[in-house]
Amino acid sequence: MILQVSTGGRSGGHAAREACCRSGQQMASLAVGSSSFPTRVYEHSLDLVDWPASEMQKYDVKPEIEAFDLDHIFQAVKMRRDGRLKAPLYVRFARGSGMRYPQTGRASNCMSRR
Repeated sequence: MILQVSTGGRSGGHAAREACCRSGQQMASLAVGSSSFPTRVYEHSLDLVDWPASEMQKYDVKPEIEAFDLDHIFQAVKMRRDGRLKAPLYVRFARGSGMRYPQTGRASNCMSRR
């Protein structure tokens, strides 16, 4: 069993997000960019992307990349290439339910090739 916690915007500020990494969890969610939903925008500044990623490396927590948009895949690959994330990447594709890309086989193929 893999224990995973959320470090998303609903978990609070830096202290709450760091606690998620220090608590002995094996995996934690990591948003690598902002997301637009039908009723709101979750804005993730560069600090809100890099800081949790560095805490996850510090505490040996595997990031679960939350891919709400194709740009999130490109950002995760860039972060792996420059050392902010360790390979292999673990990505959860958030599709449908008002997400920014359709829940189709063609969209899935495009996302998984990145």
